[in-house]
Amino acid sequence: MLLALALAQPARAADGEIRVERPAAGKSLVIDTEPGRRYVIAFDPNEAQVRIEGQNFVLVFADGARIAFRKYILLARSGQAPPLRVGDVDLDPDVILGQAVVLSGAQAGSQTGARPSGVTETAPVSVRYAGRGFLLPCESAPEGHGLYSYLLFKLAPQEARGAARTRLKAAIGGFLEETDAIAELEARGVPRSEIDALYAPVDPFGWDLDCATAPLGDGERMAYRSAHERLSGGMIAQYEAMHGRYDVARARRLLQMLGLGGEGPYILSAPAPILDAEEVARDRVVVQDLSRVPARLIRSWVVRFKDRIARRSGGAKQMSEVLTGLRKDLADVAAASGYDERAIAGALGMLPDVRE
Repeated sequence: MLLALALAQPARAADGEIRVERPAAGKSLVIDTEPGRRYVIAFDPNEAQVRIEGQNFVLVFADGARIAFRKYILLARSGQAPPLRVGDVDLDPDVILGQAVVLSGAQAGSQTGARPSGVTETAPVSVRYAGRGFLLPCESAPEGHGLYSYLLFKLAPQEARGAARTRLKAAIGGFLEETDAIAELEARGVPRSEIDALYAPVDPFGWDLDCATAPLGDGERMAYRSAHERLSGGMIAQYEAMHGRYDVARARRLLQMLGLGGEGPYILSAPAPILDAEEVARDRVVVQDLSRVPARLIRSWVVRFKDRIARRSGGAKQMSEVLTGLRKDLADVAAASGYDERAIAGALGMLPDVRE
């Protein structure tokens, strides 16, 4: 997702076409991709470089201008992505999904049906997805995700006041509205291994459960199924769960074990589930302490984090890669928002007393 203070808007044309103009220097054009439309590239593609960032198809210009087709890659996977027209040629969405297409010299006068001159193809790009989920009491995150992240609060949202409440509300908004549900991604055919999960613990029951020794009974399992059905039923139920049923006790246990004493909210990321772990490989956990981030930037921060983990390569050095990338993003966020990067640099790091 692109972080900019001023966003241009695409111009709509007749017959389902949307004309995409080049933004001014330093500006960003964010397009909510709509199936059934055709997006007409109304500038010289030679000016742009192509990136696939998470679910977004992004054109980047040397002067800092950017165009992002939001969720284009996700739509392409499900066969719903609209074509992008360069001159008289529609670029096939399957090509954009499977490969990074470099628009390095397409001519407006290319003949219909022919590949534009100067269009080249790179090796296939690994496209990853960041998805959100909820963990009920005693539930563990399922195995198979590429990365496990957790949105953790030390204060219950309904009890927080002032700036702390504002930060929590911003984090919840970013979590719910700027990520896709894991279940939705899997229903569209995205393998779990390509989904980097961001979980939040919630407790809609208030039961006193001993997760270590007492298995769930039939009635409890039925209640769990009903709770998950409610959570998957719409945004209202999810907002209610995050604001009124967030499992702050479970979050506090992990934060206390890891020696994280700040007010938060926190985002913790690791290559394996850690929420209820007795031991954690501390040098493989990336910590984001959002109490050090201005409240008005937190939602954008969640978006940038989502897109950053979706672009990671994985492997043994993946946590260092995530941290290094986020530090670069931090500088971009600070510059775009008029903040001194040094003032919020402490928001990022590995666990206390541990170096990479």
